[in-house]
Order: sequence, then structure tokens, then C-alpha cells
Amino acid sequence: MEHFARISVERSEALQREAGARHRAEEDLQVSRTLLDRSMQKRVQLGRDLHDNICQTLYAVSLSLEGVRRTVADSAPERQSRASIDASRSCAASTMRCART
Repeated sequence: MEHFARISVERSEALQREAGARHRAEEDLQVSRTLLDRSMQKRVQLGRDLHDNICQTLYAVSLSLEGVRRTVADSAPERQSRASIDASRSCAASTMRCART
């Protein structure tokens, strides 16, 4: 009988240790989930901030190029410059469209 009592106590202690370990693992998992969630929120916000900055900068470049284009005369070398400016504006506009999606 004493043998069964000892086995019962040992099993009870083992179950308590296992329950404690499981509880700690669940707490660790919850902490990890919380940290991951915060990290993802920060990444999303950083992505939005970068996106906004890129679009604003490209828009400013496009406006500057339009201003330069208007000041360039209409002679042959200037026509080539205007074509380069137009290509640069087109590239900026295309990049803005890609950044918005």
C-alpha cells in the first residue's frame, strides 16, 4: 500500500510540474505573439510612411521637371532636353503609380 501511495504522490508531483511547464510555455507563446504583433504593426506603419514619402518626393520632382520644361526654348538641342524631361516625368509618374499599389 505504501508503494502505491508513493507512486501516486510521484505522479501527482510530475503532473503538477508538467502543468506548470505548460502554463509557462503558454505565457511565453502569448508574449511572443504580442511582440510579433507589435513588430508587424511597426513594419506596416514604416511601409506607409515610406510610401507616402516616396510619392510626395516623386510628385515634387515631376512638378520641378514641368517647370524646367516650360523654360526650355524650342530649338533642336532644347527639344532633346524637353524629350529627356518628358521621359523623366513619365518615369516619376510610373513609379508613383507602382508605389500606390
